[in-house]
Amino acid sequence: MSDNDQETPYQQPIADAAPSNSTEPLLSGRQKKLVWLYTGAAFLAGYIVSAGPAVFVARRMNIPMVGKIIEKLYLPLVLLVKREVPVIGPLIKAWVELFR
Repeated sequence: MSDNDQETPYQQPIADAAPSNSTEPLLSGRQKKLVWLYTGAAFLAGYIVSAGPAVFVARRMNIPMVGKIIEKLYLPLVLLVKREVPVIGPLIKAWVELFR
């Protein structure tokens, strides 16, 4: 066998490749659940983190309707702060205060 005939562990022979019309799912059930979990966590984190800049924009625009829309959009976070939910409420309040 010459050097050119040796296969590296990363090469897959063409004969062993799956056909393009394979009916196997791209992700397993467990992998799909993890994708949804990570997607939900990323959305939730983005929602919380965007509250501060949203308050900043609402104050800079100085249009009452924008403030009302922001307050309704972030109502769950407003309620967490108003009800003084331990740990979460003060953290959200401190984050939003950075942008005032």
